[in-house]
Amino acid sequence: MARVAVRVDHPSPMAHMGTNVIIARLSHMSDDQLLVELRNGDSNALAALFDRFHHLVYSIALKIVRDPAEAEDVSQNVFFEIFRSAAQFDPTKGTCKVWLLQYAYHRAINRRQQLNAKHFYNLASIEDAERATSIKQLNFGRLTLRSKKK
Repeated sequence: MARVAVRVDHPSPMAHMGTNVIIARLSHMSDDQLLVELRNGDSNALAALFDRFHHLVYSIALKIVRDPAEAEDVSQNVFFEIFRSAAQFDPTKGTCKVWLLQYAYHRAINRRQQLNAKHFYNLASIEDAERATSIKQLNFGRLTLRSKKK
């Protein structure tokens, strides 16, 4: 029979606390403090940052990529990258909010360039034109039916 080594980590001091208590504690922290917590491996700090900034990150991404699904992907990628690179944040160079928004802006610009290279916007405008044309045809058909009834 093969032996399997199992490593048992000691639970963190926060392990006994409920999730609601942890989130409440984190919600009172500053953005910089949340990044320190994130650097120390507390993934709940990312959830708190997400709650604070996801609408703002999404709105920036949406203005740049002009597609809700793509903006959502950009937003998720921004927070994933923040999780991975929290150690790079330097509070002497700016605030956490500005750092996040710079990430969002640059990732959205990169995504827009990728979509342009794939002609995503040309396809989207063709689909929009087709929809608009079919709506106009439907409306025209309704107008001609109404005029014949009179």
